[in-house]
Amino acid sequence: MRIVKAISNNNYSSLFKEYRNAPKVTKYLMNLFIDRLRIFALQTISMVYMTGVDLKYIADALAFESEKECREFVLRAGGVIGQNRLHCRPSIKNFKQCQIPVSYTHLRAHETSLHLVCRLLLEKKKKKKK
Repeated sequence: MRIVKAISNNNYSSLFKEYRNAPKVTKYLMNLFIDRLRIFALQTISMVYMTGVDLKYIADALAFESEKECREFVLRAGGVIGQNRLHCRPSIKNFKQCQIPVSYTHLRAHETSLHLVCRLLLEKKKKKKK
C-alpha cells in the first residue's frame, strides 16, 4: 500500500526506500516498472538541480546497487555526465524523450527458483487477456 501511495504522490524518495527494503517477490514485481520510475525521478531531479548532481547522490536516491550501475543507466537514458556529475540542463530533454521498454527476456534472465511462481502468474494473466 505504501508503494502505491508513493507512486500516486510522485514521492520518489519514499518509493525507492520501499524498493530497497522490499521482500524478494515484491522487489521482483517492482523490477517490472522500476526503470520507468527512475526516468521520471531523473526528470524531476534534473529540473530541481539545474546545475548538476553527483552520481553518488543519484545512485543512493534511486536505489541502484552501485555507482557504476547508476552511470550506465543514466547514460542509456540519455543523461550527460562529466566528472562524476549529471549535467542536468542538457539531460532534461533526453530524459523526457527516453523510452526504456520492459523486456520479458531481460526479466527471465534474472529469474531464480523463488521467482518461478511470480513468472507463472504473469504468464497466466497474459493468457487470460487473449
